[in-house]
Amino acid sequence: MSYLPQQLYPAIEDLFRESVVLIMIDEKPVATGFVVSESGDVCSCHHYLDPHNTTISVSARLGNEQLLLDYDAEISRPEHDFAMFHIDERLLHKKTAPVPLLDISLSSHQSADTLVALGFPAMEDPFAPLRMRVVDGHSLGIVEYRHSSGRMVRTLEVVDLAVGKGMSGGPVFDLREFRVVAYIQGKLLDEDLLAKNVSGNSPSVERLGRACLLDNLLRSRSDLRNEWRAAGLLADRKKQQIFNIRGMAIPCELLTRRDAKTLIQQNNQAVIDSLQQAGIFNDQLFVPRPVEKKIHRFLQEPEYSAAIVSGASGTGKTNLLANFVLQHQRQDDLFVLVQGNTAGDNAEPLGSICPMLGVAGELQTFVRFVGEDGQKLTIVLDAFNEWQHASKASFLRLLKAWKEISQGHAGTLKLILSIRTEFLREQAPELLTDPIRVQSTDPLNIIFQYSEGQEVGREQVLSTIDLPILHPSQENGTSEQEILYEHYRKQQKISDLAGRLIGIRPNTAYRDLPANVRTFLDRPLLLKLFMVRYDGCDVPESPIRYLLLKEITSPDTTRWAASSSIWERAEIFMIRLADVLSRTREPAISTLRLADEQLDLEVFTQLLEHTFFLAKSRLQPSTISGVSFSSDWLLEYYLSLFFCAKCLEHQDLSTRVKFLNEHMLLSGRHLKSNIFSGALAYFAEWALSSDHHCFAALLQLLSLENKSTSRQMLLSTVFEYIRLNFGFDKSIPKTEKHGAESFRDILTSLSSDLGTYGIHRLLHYLEFLQNEGSRETLLLLCHKPMWAGLDRNAMTMLLSIRALKYLECHEIELAMKDLAEIGPTIPDQVHPRWAFVMGRCLQFRGQYREARVVFEQCLSVDNPYSSRCRHQIAFIRYFHESDYPAAAQMLKQAYLASNHRWTNSSSKLLYTGCLSEMGLYDEAESLLAEEVEIRRKAKQRLGYGRALRNQAQLYIWRFEAVKAFDAINAALEATRNLPYYLTYAGILDLKATAAVLLGGDFGASFQCADESIRLNRRAAHNAGISWAFQTRALLFAACGNVAAMEEDLGSMISRSQNFSISPNQVRRTKFIRLFGDYCARLSSLETLLARAIELKKEYQEAKGMWYQGVLSLLILALQGAVPVTPESAAACFGGGISLEGLCKSHIFALIFGQVQTGSSAASLS
Repeated sequence: MSYLPQQLYPAIEDLFRESVVLIMIDEKPVATGFVVSESGDVCSCHHYLDPHNTTISVSARLGNEQLLLDYDAEISRPEHDFAMFHIDERLLHKKTAPVPLLDISLSSHQSADTLVALGFPAMEDPFAPLRMRVVDGHSLGIVEYRHSSGRMVRTLEVVDLAVGKGMSGGPVFDLREFRVVAYIQGKLLDEDLLAKNVSGNSPSVERLGRACLLDNLLRSRSDLRNEWRAAGLLADRKKQQIFNIRGMAIPCELLTRRDAKTLIQQNNQAVIDSLQQAGIFNDQLFVPRPVEKKIHRFLQEPEYSAAIVSGASGTGKTNLLANFVLQHQRQDDLFVLVQGNTAGDNAEPLGSICPMLGVAGELQTFVRFVGEDGQKLTIVLDAFNEWQHASKASFLRLLKAWKEISQGHAGTLKLILSIRTEFLREQAPELLTDPIRVQSTDPLNIIFQYSEGQEVGREQVLSTIDLPILHPSQENGTSEQEILYEHYRKQQKISDLAGRLIGIRPNTAYRDLPANVRTFLDRPLLLKLFMVRYDGCDVPESPIRYLLLKEITSPDTTRWAASSSIWERAEIFMIRLADVLSRTREPAISTLRLADEQLDLEVFTQLLEHTFFLAKSRLQPSTISGVSFSSDWLLEYYLSLFFCAKCLEHQDLSTRVKFLNEHMLLSGRHLKSNIFSGALAYFAEWALSSDHHCFAALLQLLSLENKSTSRQMLLSTVFEYIRLNFGFDKSIPKTEKHGAESFRDILTSLSSDLGTYGIHRLLHYLEFLQNEGSRETLLLLCHKPMWAGLDRNAMTMLLSIRALKYLECHEIELAMKDLAEIGPTIPDQVHPRWAFVMGRCLQFRGQYREARVVFEQCLSVDNPYSSRCRHQIAFIRYFHESDYPAAAQMLKQAYLASNHRWTNSSSKLLYTGCLSEMGLYDEAESLLAEEVEIRRKAKQRLGYGRALRNQAQLYIWRFEAVKAFDAINAALEATRNLPYYLTYAGILDLKATAAVLLGGDFGASFQCADESIRLNRRAAHNAGISWAFQTRALLFAACGNVAAMEEDLGSMISRSQNFSISPNQVRRTKFIRLFGDYCARLSSLETLLARAIELKKEYQEAKGMWYQGVLSLLILALQGAVPVTPESAAACFGGGISLEGLCKSHIFALIFGQVQTGSSAASLS
């Protein structure tokens, strides 16, 4: 079977016209031959030639010339039907063109059916023209024939290729490999057919033939391999040209790995060239991103076939993937780069890949042919959200199609999708926040399921790879943002869209940039635009974000604008386009509607050609061309300018509020929520710095009665934007109308514009602000002039929320004072919050019994605080009463109640702590991996740090030192410099324990323990101080310094006078004293053994598995028995731990006397 269309046969003839010759003896045509070198070597069959007859003349007709041939008796093999000739050098006036030979011996699995043969089959017909012809057929495979000499000879059996005497010696050309793989020997003889049992009903006996393999040629003339390979590369280029010239795609069945690599590289280069021409990608500016490591891990993991690279607009997803493909296409693995906005009109983006590559067939067929022999192929579909049919439905169809395509290609076939976070947030939010469960029935989760607990390297493999925004450098390190900024400055100049060099080097070094400017430059695109704007200039103090946006967008406009009037027209066009997009409720509008809206078409053409602001797209039906902004932040910015302009047109407050209410919110319901919120935030910033009356209108707008949560969400967005960019108490830069004032002062002066609903929404925002903003929240809550005139209910709500914020900042006395001020009569809507805060304050003081009574007051209320109170009761059972099974039962019921409105994720985290204490490590690890990922995606620093802390504790219990320290360091980084610093202190305490018990690093242990004690003292948290002293006593015990150990245990007990220490701390104190006496060798072995046996019983009753295991080892050592194998040592812990980690741990060495605990260790303390 041939996959080559008949109309392409002349092109094959042209390919061989200078390489296939007619062999003649005494000027009589007898066979076909083919050129195999540039110096005139010709190969043919041998059976027509008598080498002993010296009277004959052998010649070849090459084109219009007839050239004498010299027989090479040394190389030729008559028994193998292999003849070699040389064209007479005296007659050879130019180099000959060798056929493209397959320069490796053809194997059985390579014998394809895409074959043609070239020769002169009509030479015996006196009426037929004597010319070269192409005949097609296929092979039946390689078969061993017995030669007359008795030897076995490998032969290629063919059908329909040996069609005439003149085909003997003609090259057999594999259309897929595009190489000569054999030459025709002739038809099968009768005895051959009888020997093979071929019946008359076989695939037409008359059509069967044999072809000689090239083994003899390859062995005898290996010196010609470079020429054969050069001819092959030329043939590969001509293969593509043959199809391209005729406007045809190459069938998948004719593709080789070489073809695929060439087509893919050409496609990738075209995509990258277009990105460079559009000013999107510049390989000189690119700086490697840490997130690339996650992509590498995904590619190396055979279990997963698809991954999503998500990130906000402008964070560099396209640059990351373009550079990734550019670097990897130099290797053997194949990467196909596809842009979503160029995926064509195909209803499915995967369906556009083969046509883009110039391949005829389905992607599944393409993958099957390319993926032979384990060839790796990765499809990189960038900017899926820019595909004209992008939606959740098409997203799901794509993933399901890929799942079917990738089946059977484990580890060799991968799909990488890049999608804007904004698109995922609207279309598939579960991929950003929800856990991916194996048992889930959600289509996305089914596709992106993972084995819980399984790890690649040190990080769980999940469905999405987040490309974060750029964060400013801290004093103790260098950030990605700083690396990019200084790298751009070193480049000094880059090319713009017109090919002109433009500067990119501000005078201001990164470390001299204002802090607010660093915060603004949170993505590479903004960073580049900013540096172009301030090339050769000093960066000024300018914290107003919308002004910075104006500064960095104007150079791209003025660079091509011939006059200021053109520039103004461009600004007006984009402002009006933003308005049209908001009114049409679509992400793009047709170019036909631009004229209907009386938009400036001349400016539109110029903007599209010379700037990055606009992007073309396709609308439904797909024949209609559309236009939109190239990035969401541009639409946000120009939409905010439209709001500003319209508000200035209206003079009185009521008219402004009416406009904002009717136009902004009505259109905002249909705009992407994040775009509308962003535009509103820019508008608020402009109003605060330029026109407080407009901000008053915004406050009234956000205070209007509305049963939906939309206004609450908008108020929270605006206030959070202001907090992050200015802070509540810092001056907002003055403008021509106003002096510098803080947001708190401005809000106070306009507090009358916040009605009852506005006050409640503001308090709600302050209440649920994350812990990072607790102190700034108090700046507003403690500013009495702002809250003057509140009624009793509103003041009670304020006091309870302020008490909550005091609690989060460890200001326990101030929290209790606010709670007392509420009075004995507590409103029902405030009581659950009051009970939670009061209980936590009592708990902080160590009054656990009283705290539990308060918590139990509101368990029956349908309120988020009832869930928190239930969690705290379980926490008391866990921490103070050390009743792990009872606490676990309560917590499991709480977090499994997924149908409850107020499910508390903290209960799940504490539940894993109970499991770890009871030695149920596998179940705890599975739940922790899920919770860590959820909190990482949600960007909850405190919550993420707490989850990592629990994970680190689990790894310590399992003696997995590397994982433990990785989790500890990540937890410290997540919780560093947060207002609620007790979590940070607890993680330091954990690091102190791990450093000495697992690693034997006494210096680091004592440093962490001392800092933990300092932070707990600073918060006056007696329970924390007590625990931290006890941990340091453990370190002294491991040193054998019993005196220092007893001093710290005494400090622990003195700190516990105001509350009863937990049973766990009582047992831990006994363990520390026993361990210290053992390490210092202060008591007799009999006494130590009796104490160890008794303490082990206590831990068995309390279900404390880890301490049971350590005490079991200690008992073995005291009895003089050393574990024979790691397995027998691990059995002391009930299983589930690292055998190697246990035996390498410092505590194992201490117990079995493998280290000294003398003065050298003690001196470190």
